[in-house]
Amino acid sequence: MRKSPRGKSINSRKVWQTVFEKYKAQADEIVAFLNGIDEKHDYIKVIFDGAGTSAYVGDTLVLIFRKLSDELQSGISMPLQTTDIVAKSFGVFT
Repeated sequence: MRKSPRGKSINSRKVWQTVFEKYKAQADEIVAFLNGIDEKHDYIKVIFDGAGTSAYVGDTLVLIFRKLSDELQSGISMPLQTTDIVAKSFGVFT
């Protein structure tokens, strides 16, 4: 099991379960926030970034969102590994 910077054990399954529970508890606010963005802009690009397990989650979410949305209307098409952003940010965002 990995250790956090503070030396505590990290259980990825528990971490993601906690994140999902927080999402469910705030789903209405999240939807309202996203709808507000959608009303103001014609095109939206969402970037999921992370490293390791977080990158895997981002890759998975992009696949799910692509199925749920019309790619011509949605910019949800860009999973990125944080290491790629740091190593070659110019190439990633151009």
